Amino acid sequence: MSTAAAAATVVVMCSDATVAQQRQLRAEAGTVLVSTGAERLAAAAHRQPPIRVFSTYTSLPVIAQAHRDHDLGPWDLVVIDEAHRTADAAAIASSPYSA
Repeated sequence: MSTAAAAATVVVMCSDATVAQQRQLRAEAGTVLVSTGAERLAAAAHRQPPIRVFSTYTSLPVIAQAHRDHDLGPWDLVVIDEAHRTADAAAIASSPYSA
């Protein structure tokens, strides 16, 4: 892993404001910032590249707002995981993939 990759800022976009109000966390790979705001996401991306963003689907509109209203540039890589659709009891019961 390169030094730049190891020092990346991690932003967790959260729809729960009580989680986002907690103090900034410190992780081995760099800073972990928890936020609900598009402006804060864009500021972190402009100030501290490289950046890795983790988000639930409910926070995607905030990410779109950061692009639209705060000049957030394009991503190098986007990974989308819709596993939440298979995690409820009805989906698990009807899934041929459940254990």
